[in-house]
Amino acid sequence: MFDCGALDIEGLGAFYTWTNGQNWNHLVREKLDRVICSVGWVAQFFKTGSKNYPIRHSDNSAIVLNTMMDSAQIKAPFRYLDTWNMDENRHKVIHEAWQQIFRGYHSFVLCSKLRCTVAALSKWNKECFGICRKKLDHLESLLTEVQNWTPSLENTQLESALLLEIDEIEARQEAIWKQKSRELWLKEGDRNSRFFHASIIVRRKKNFIWAVSEDGNHWLEDRDLVVDYFRSKFIESYSSLDPVLSDELFTMNSP
Repeated sequence: MFDCGALDIEGLGAFYTWTNGQNWNHLVREKLDRVICSVGWVAQFFKTGSKNYPIRHSDNSAIVLNTMMDSAQIKAPFRYLDTWNMDENRHKVIHEAWQQIFRGYHSFVLCSKLRCTVAALSKWNKECFGICRKKLDHLESLLTEVQNWTPSLENTQLESALLLEIDEIEARQEAIWKQKSRELWLKEGDRNSRFFHASIIVRRKKNFIWAVSEDGNHWLEDRDLVVDYFRSKFIESYSSLDPVLSDELFTMNSP
């Protein structure tokens, strides 16, 4: 399905979406009904999710599509991007951040330097790499203008310089999307950022915990309730000198 340019928006709730409604010895249940969308659409509405309701008055379950299902703001963890290795300024950014002076225990100094370095790299990345798309649009517009000029040695040299800079920016974008998507089987040189973007969205949706349930019937969908549930379980498990992890933590149903 993905090879054909389509994605399955897996639903929260009931797993089976169709039944033949027969007695238990002839009962058949299948996951037939799905929400299918194109790569371009899910890239436009990346917070989309769906919910499958129980089968009641029909052979099919009702499916509700919500384009803002994933509305929570989650801060992504810091990761060193391979594309930074293309820029020599990374050494200067890391060196200046690491030279900051902190006093205290060695562990405190180390953690403080690491936080300072992370902040410096994040700021540098946003200023130098975060505007790639805007800069690329500007360079392509300028390249079009230069190619419409009367041919000359200066214009040809300027055109060559613009082409090199565009190739460099596209290589940076490709490296960023490739690392984030974790798709390693693509051929070198493919700059299909649309594919990379879709791969990231699909992986994040698969890893995202939409809801939790202890018995498969009652679901906790609100993010604060889910957090409180896990927090209470861990506090309960580690509140004694001889903690015992309950088996229910490993047998919870997933939607």
